[in-house]
Amino acid sequence: MNLPKRPLPILIDTGSSGPAGASSRRLFRQCMQAWAYRYLLHFEPKELNDALSMGTLGHVWAAHRFARMQAVQRGEDPRSWLPSDTAMFMAARKMQYQNHVHEIAKVESAMRAYEAKYPDDAENYEILHVEELHAIDFFDVPYPGRLDRVMRDRRTGKIWIVDMKTTGRIESKTFQGHLLNGQRLGYDHMGLQYGSDYAGVMIDVVQWDPHRFVRKKIEDVPHAVREYPDTIAFFDGIRQQLADAGIDPWHYPKAFNETICVGRYGICDYAKLCMNGKASLEDFVTVDQ
Repeated sequence: MNLPKRPLPILIDTGSSGPAGASSRRLFRQCMQAWAYRYLLHFEPKELNDALSMGTLGHVWAAHRFARMQAVQRGEDPRSWLPSDTAMFMAARKMQYQNHVHEIAKVESAMRAYEAKYPDDAENYEILHVEELHAIDFFDVPYPGRLDRVMRDRRTGKIWIVDMKTTGRIESKTFQGHLLNGQRLGYDHMGLQYGSDYAGVMIDVVQWDPHRFVRKKIEDVPHAVREYPDTIAFFDGIRQQLADAGIDPWHYPKAFNETICVGRYGICDYAKLCMNGKASLEDFVTVDQ
């Protein structure tokens, strides 16, 4: 007897929302040269950053956990989505990070503890969206964003946009850093579609080792939310001026600032190019768009 074949389980894309998204625009505001290296010349460093790579794997794990949970809630087959651990290992292989066994083990341990910390998620929350692209318009300019998770609290009826973050250590600045983060300001604009049901942006933080987990609403910043579209429009105008002027992508304005060139994840991925120019190209690869 020939049984119908079930489609292969899906590996969810937890990547950026593209050159028009929040990550791209944030990089442009921070350093126009780094933005040009990434989005005009399409350079990426050969050496992977452990903090960012582990964060990606944590996001992949959570995405598949909640996608399978959502499927069950909708009466669908959760096997349409890969199990979280399998998805994480496949993502590591796709990133060519599979040999970093210590870091992968640390992610797996923390995410299993995360699931044990929140065993009642399926009961407490209706999962509405997982890693889906949403888009709004700022002055007729599309502004896309990939939302980690949108869920309705069954106990209150309120809808949360959830921003998952991973870190080596949870500190007070872990939360302060998101108050005026452009990504969260964009999320608040996207949340307006839910009307009075919208509760705000919840940050869902995972600390790797020792395990610690915090879910917390990010404080409302109504003035910043109102101002954000004007900021986007202003920097979009600068970006267009640079393009119209035909500026060589190797010679975009550089930040040359110690807090930008050396940020929370260490030295900027593109610092070598700013220091040595094309002599450092051997440390980078050109990625397909």
